[in-house]
Amino acid sequence: MNPVQGSDGSSVRVHHTPLGPLGVLACGENTNTLARFSLLAQGELIHVSNYISLPVAPADYDMSEAIAIRTAAHSFEGKLFSIVACSTITEETVEVAAGDDPEIAKAMRRPRSALSGVFGPDGRPVTEPLVDEEGIVYAEIDLARCIQPKQMHDIVGHYNRFDVFRLHHDTTPQQPLVRTEEPSGDAPLTGPWTSRTSAPGDGAAQS
Repeated sequence: MNPVQGSDGSSVRVHHTPLGPLGVLACGENTNTLARFSLLAQGELIHVSNYISLPVAPADYDMSEAIAIRTAAHSFEGKLFSIVACSTITEETVEVAAGDDPEIAKAMRRPRSALSGVFGPDGRPVTEPLVDEEGIVYAEIDLARCIQPKQMHDIVGHYNRFDVFRLHHDTTPQQPLVRTEEPSGDAPLTGPWTSRTSAPGDGAAQS
């Protein structure tokens, strides 16, 4: 799911689930302040983010720390719980992708390339996150913990100036093609196409 990049704003929405109001962003979209604010303004209390392991990042880039910072920031700003899931690179993956190339294998085994975990409304991990490990993180969340922090500092409520700041979120589904006039010819160039049987002697091939 990639609701922002390469799509439109119709899927940037909070889903009402049995667990609570839930929003989703993918990978670097979690640094998109406007997308995150839109979800918060819709009442998001559980945020789900997914990432890919990134062993090919620049040498001074710690992917696991970057994920933790983004997750903690959104949790603290929105006073909500964040669930983050990141892919990992297993030894089987290294063997298949790197083959006999030791440099590629070394790059793929780069430490601190992935983090999965659950963060609370205070921005801290609820349980110990998984770093570079394949597994499942279990955590218990209580949405009542979101109330008191919001009473102190609610950026989509009393702690904002809606007479000064306003976000416009276009949720209209967008189509890749808008035709204002039908093209000339027997059939539209972009479909849908329907077969037809020509009358004998009209010069057209039988279908």
